[in-house]
Amino acid sequence: MVREQLNKSNNNNNSVGGDGVFDAVCYNAGIARNTEAKDVERTKQGFESTIGINHLGHFYLHHLLTSSSLINKDTGRIVVTASSVHDPDSPGGAQGKLATLGNFQGFENAVSKGTRQFDMVDGGQFNADKAYKDSKLCNVIFTRELQRRLIESGSKIVVNSFTPGLIVGTGLFRDQNPIFTKVFDIAATNLLKVGETTHFGGGALEYMTLSKKVGES
Repeated sequence: MVREQLNKSNNNNNSVGGDGVFDAVCYNAGIARNTEAKDVERTKQGFESTIGINHLGHFYLHHLLTSSSLINKDTGRIVVTASSVHDPDSPGGAQGKLATLGNFQGFENAVSKGTRQFDMVDGGQFNADKAYKDSKLCNVIFTRELQRRLIESGSKIVVNSFTPGLIVGTGLFRDQNPIFTKVFDIAATNLLKVGETTHFGGGALEYMTLSKKVGES
């Protein structure tokens, strides 16, 4: 369906912009499984759902956009929503199992066996909390490598990732216990002041996308 819509956009300049390309693209989709989950949910393609949605989906969408030259090569911006939990030294990243991708054995096995199926990127046993952290680490690595390749190719597209902070009151935590999520949202955002509002998160994404100050040294 995404490919069909992109084809329509590519054939109809008015549906995207005056010159038929996007000025900015935001890779913001994400899920966070219940941290106690033991079952491995999979995408239609067979990927573990957290990595599949939070990273591989963005990766594929970017491939479709660039293969159709739908991002402005002179002034385009790409923004990837990551999270500080990718960093083992951050407060959230230091809890539970740390983000580690190893030698990407999970990906290697999925390709070599032709199944497309993996439980964890590093080939280890499924851990829902770590899968989310790993997906955010993938986001950061994707951002840095993409920017390196774009610079190398002579493109002026700017790529950045950012963390909007801990925002509980969104669909990201829809797999968690709803009562716990509501109580945690109130406690984190209003009482402990360690959480952010959806308004703040949206504003952060807007700033990363539109501000000319982003990327300035």
